[in-house]
Order: sequence, then structure tokens, then C-alpha cells
Amino acid sequence: MAPGMSRRMALLAAAASLCLAAGALALSRYPLAPPATAAAQPLPVLPARPPNEVGRIPILEYHRIGPTEDRWTRSVDNFRADLSRLYREGYRPVSLGDLLDGRIDLPAGTSPVVLTFDDSSPGQFRYLERDGDIQIDPESAVGILLDFRRAHPDFAAKATFYVLPAAAQPHRLFGQPAHEYRKLHHLVELGFEIGNHTLWHANLGSADAATIRHQLASALRIIQEAVPGYRV
Repeated sequence: MAPGMSRRMALLAAAASLCLAAGALALSRYPLAPPATAAAQPLPVLPARPPNEVGRIPILEYHRIGPTEDRWTRSVDNFRADLSRLYREGYRPVSLGDLLDGRIDLPAGTSPVVLTFDDSSPGQFRYLERDGDIQIDPESAVGILLDFRRAHPDFAAKATFYVLPAAAQPHRLFGQPAHEYRKLHHLVELGFEIGNHTLWHANLGSADAATIRHQLASALRIIQEAVPGYRV
């Protein structure tokens, strides 16, 4: 642990940078058909089992969300299908912060899953401007999660977005410069979680302590300028 880093910051940084991609890449290799309808559906019949609050918890990491599938991109259709599959198999989202703090409160018969998004690319959270009105793009990850919650009220729209406050575009805070701070504030208002992914995706594995402190502390400062007092 670098000097000056709290245990929570170290855990969050480690969780963001370790091999979480395996889950997302495994899903990408086996694309699923999109759900037949987005209309509200009856609650599934869940198996009779106690809630999984202390066992292994899957953490799925996504990078880009876009129209077509490739190594680092989950297609819009397959992301929707991922959510449907998780829901059908009894998984319910919890935030990574809740997991680290031991705040898992799910109904019996369900299991927690953590959804994370790395690198703050545009397909994760995009605004559309229509006749002066700003709307969340329903084809972005945030829009898809909110739509899925509307159809399945017992599937919380919870996810952690690991952002890059000083990266080159299009990865600097979701790629719409006019709305950077607004988007961070909006994520928190919607109940999502913001994570610190360094200023510009620096490789901390080969960095000295001063560089690590600068990357994490400066990124934290920018996040908290947008959302004063926010705990990262």
C-alpha cells in the first residue's frame, strides 16, 4: 500500500485493476440473444436457498458499450441479454462500496453481483440533446440499466464507474466535455458509484510512490470538485 492511501482506497484501486476482465471477456465470447421484450415481467420463481452474503461474489467488468461486439466492447443487445440472464438466475446488483463495507441486504434466494465499468468511455454514459432538452441515451449503459430497473423493480440500477478525469478523449469523463461534471453529479443522484481509475489510466505497477499519490489524489480532487464531499 502506498503511503497516505487508506485501506478502502487501496481495496478499491486493487479491485479496479486486477483481473476482473475475465468475467466480461467470458460473457463476450458467448453472446446471448437479446430479450424478446422490454415490458415489465412477472417476478421469477427463485430457488429455495438462503441469500449468498458471505460466499464468492462475481464482479463483472465492462469497458465499451457499443453497437457491435469486439474484444473490449459489449454490444448493446448482448449487454441487455447479460442483465436478463443475471436476473433470471437470481442475481441482484450491489455496489462495490457496499460489498467492501459489508452492506449486503438481499432477499432470500438471490445472490449479489457487482457490475463495474472501466475507462469512462462514451457508450457507458451518453447524453442526447433534442430541441434543447438533455436526455440519457437509452443505448448507453446507464440508460440500459435504468430501463431494465423500470421493467424489473427488484433489480437495482447499481454499478461502479471507474473514471479517468484527465485522459485523452473520448475517455475523459465519458467523452462529452460540456457535461463532464454534470455527468459525475448525475451518476451519484441516480444511485450509481464513482471509482478512482487514476488520472489517465497510469500503470501504477511500475510507478513510484509519489506518482501513485499524484495519480490517485489528483483524480479524487477532480471527482470531489464535481460532487463535493463524495466518498470514493
